[in-house]
Amino acid sequence: MKKFNFKLEPLLEYRQRLEDILKKDLAEAGRLLDIEEGKLQNLRTTHSASITAVERLKGEDNNTEELKLYYNYLVGLKAYIEEQAQMVAESREVYEGQRQKLVESARDRRAVELVKERAQKLHETEENREDQKITDDIGSSRFIRGVISEEG
Repeated sequence: MKKFNFKLEPLLEYRQRLEDILKKDLAEAGRLLDIEEGKLQNLRTTHSASITAVERLKGEDNNTEELKLYYNYLVGLKAYIEEQAQMVAESREVYEGQRQKLVESARDRRAVELVKERAQKLHETEENREDQKITDDIGSSRFIRGVISEEG
């Protein structure tokens, strides 16, 4: 029996390595997205707490200078939140791009795997056919020898 040899094995291995690299890239993009989302959440929490502090100061009849400082801080914080939201959106785009690349790579690898599976099944079918032919030839030879020995 001949050993099955898939001629596209190097291509399959290359596509598997490429897919592994893309999985790592996707994981890294996901990690960076999580970091950016965490920063945004922290900024929003800080903004909310600062608004609460301003509301508390309003009720205490404190000096207006302190309230102005808080308002300026809130305006700056709001701008920073918008910048961070943009960073999150960009990180999400990178993540989605990496995810799409991984999906395409997995599809390409799977296509080569299907070709390999079909070729392997064809190889097995041909091997079984050859084995059956050999078995039939042996059976025919024995039958002919048996007929000849009975005649002789």
